[in-house]
Amino acid sequence: MKLRVQNPNSQRLIQIYTGGAVFKGCVAVLSGTAAVLGAASIAADANTILGIFREDAATTSKCYIETLGGDAVVEGEYTGSSKTTLTDADLGKLIDIVVSTTTTSNDTQKFNLDDLTGPFQIVGYDNAKKLCYAVPLRAARYI
Repeated sequence: MKLRVQNPNSQRLIQIYTGGAVFKGCVAVLSGTAAVLGAASIAADANTILGIFREDAATTSKCYIETLGGDAVVEGEYTGSSKTTLTDADLGKLIDIVVSTTTTSNDTQKFNLDDLTGPFQIVGYDNAKKLCYAVPLRAARYI
């Protein structure tokens, strides 16, 4: 599963050039004047998250990004080694993403339960499906 925005009524798309190969369902961050894949440890106050890529694209191609408005909730699978589930005590905590090491169209990003210091805030979870629901921090969003 890839990351996706939960509330389709707030979807706003932008088209931007890519600064490297990008993959559908991954976090898009601004690098100079182009969009690139978000890496682990995105700063919570960096003003760089553009949204979620809507498609795969090659370097210097145009692609669409679903921006993360004020009411956006991002749904994604979670993973963790020292922490393997979420509880109600985790609601409101920050969370980061972890990125797979592949660079193919199957590249995936998940929420990282072992890194509760990221640019997203946990607002819900489903342990049966290993899903986390999180909102991007305002200070982390570019738009």
